[in-house]
Amino acid sequence: MHAVGMFAAVLATLSKHHLAGIVGIIIGALLVIVGGIRVAMRTSRAIIVPIVGLVIVVGAILVYAKVY
Repeated sequence: MHAVGMFAAVLATLSKHHLAGIVGIIIGALLVIVGGIRVAMRTSRAIIVPIVGLVIVVGAILVYAKVY
């Protein structure tokens, strides 16, 4: 119960841009990792996954910083 209250307090202090940026960075980083594994395994068209992940990370950083 205490952890839920603490999480709610943290969410209340973050703006929607910061929250969206953090989520985007996490999703993009996961895509980069998964894409790197696919590239290492030489799966066909594997290079697209980490490139998309990097684009998501860069976009999320811009959202986080509100530079758009």
